[in-house]
Amino acid sequence: MFHSILVPLDGSQASERALGPAGTLAAVSGGEVHLVHVHVAASVNPIMEEGLPVIDAQLQSQAEAHERAYLERMARQVQGQTVATCVTTRLIQGSETVAQTIGMYARQVATDLVVMTTHGRGGFERFWLGSVADSLVRSLVIPLLLLRPTEAVQLQTLPQRILVPLDGSTNAERVLEPAQRLATLSKASLTLLFVEEESASTFDAQHYLQQIAQRLSTAGLQAEVRVVPAQRSVAAVIISQAADFDMVAMATRGRGGAAAMFVGSVTDKVLRGCDAPMLVFGPEGGQRAV
Repeated sequence: MFHSILVPLDGSQASERALGPAGTLAAVSGGEVHLVHVHVAASVNPIMEEGLPVIDAQLQSQAEAHERAYLERMARQVQGQTVATCVTTRLIQGSETVAQTIGMYARQVATDLVVMTTHGRGGFERFWLGSVADSLVRSLVIPLLLLRPTEAVQLQTLPQRILVPLDGSTNAERVLEPAQRLATLSKASLTLLFVEEESASTFDAQHYLQQIAQRLSTAGLQAEVRVVPAQRSVAAVIISQAADFDMVAMATRGRGGAAAMFVGSVTDKVLRGCDAPMLVFGPEGGQRAV
């Protein structure tokens, strides 16, 4: 189950659309929702004196009071939708980047799921992912549920069909744990997908997936397997397959390994091209299964 769910908010309506799904998950799992806003003490055109910005303490205090009031208002909104849910708020002074500050706070409150939309105040209309969500995908070792703002409105009910692409690596398999927790909560079925490339022709993908499906079935979950040839890129096949599902669950690193290789990776491309909500997880270490 998910006992500590973190929702980063930046004051935009887009970011607030993660509140409904987070509240729904917390209600069914008996967890807490932590609403967090990172206060950035900056001005687009600060007053300069002797080459240094002049900080207006009164304005900073007013801004912080406004941000705290905003978080309290959002907390009441979540509690109004899911009465039994415990909601906390926290305004953080960000000495690092916004993403780093959120990551540190997530560890501090023992978060086991972060729920957020992919862009908020920053917009980033040219890109699917906003900079904060993008940074968290690369750096967090906590499950992260990413929603486009339009998807978040639709995800007020729990997913019933979850697609889990695997590549034979233990890294990729690490996403099974949070996916299994989510499927248990929602009584969803899991479909294990292997996109078979020519270079992997000696790997028995069907047997590999069936072994995992058997373990999931033993745990009381409904699981099926699907092996699809890579007639296009692996990412394109996954995106096409995802059209039949409520959610996609993927590790941010598979056979490729290092986090530095995430940009341009299969998961990166699926994140930017998939219409479904995505549960992503950044595991550490791991090699391809034998």
